[in-house]
Amino acid sequence: MKRLFSALLSVSLILCVVGKGDAVWFEERHDYDQTSQSLGGFTWLGEDFVEVLDFRNYFDWYDTFVLDDFDPAAVGINWAELTVTHWGNISTKRRPELWIVSQQATNTLIGQLSPGCLCSWTTDTFSLSDGVISEMMSHNPWQLALILSEETGGLDLLKLDEASVYGDYQPVPEPTTVMLLGTGLVGFAVPRLRKKVKK
Repeated sequence: MKRLFSALLSVSLILCVVGKGDAVWFEERHDYDQTSQSLGGFTWLGEDFVEVLDFRNYFDWYDTFVLDDFDPAAVGINWAELTVTHWGNISTKRRPELWIVSQQATNTLIGQLSPGCLCSWTTDTFSLSDGVISEMMSHNPWQLALILSEETGGLDLLKLDEASVYGDYQPVPEPTTVMLLGTGLVGFAVPRLRKKVKK
């Protein structure tokens, strides 16, 4: 019984060591300016930006974050957030404006841009749900395809400075880690086998 307890304890400790500190930070950042967007860019309040402008009642703007630069290689994303820095989204009686951020593939709502301020840029942060993250990882390479939608009547106007997707991920276990875990499992199994042989 003591050997069994010791073996279980050693395996538990190994599993804790394997899981501890494994998460690795990642970030994919899009800095919107005239070189990165076909719509053209300008400078406003000290920042380059792309202007999303349209006179239709319904307007969508698309962007895709491709996550293919994991070092070490990734097994899965633990958590992720999206930040969007913008100017605009200012609603008035004559020109209501409501910008929604969604995941393109499933049309899953991520959040709503907060009302802007004329004097400064506004940064919104959205936590990505497990469903959104699962859909991201269903692609090869992993990616987050966004839609910014404005569905009120009249002029649609939004300035975008930058957006980022970031979080942490679980890397592929290193061979030494796998060996360590295997050794612990063997240490757990051998005493039980010896006990069976003696019987």
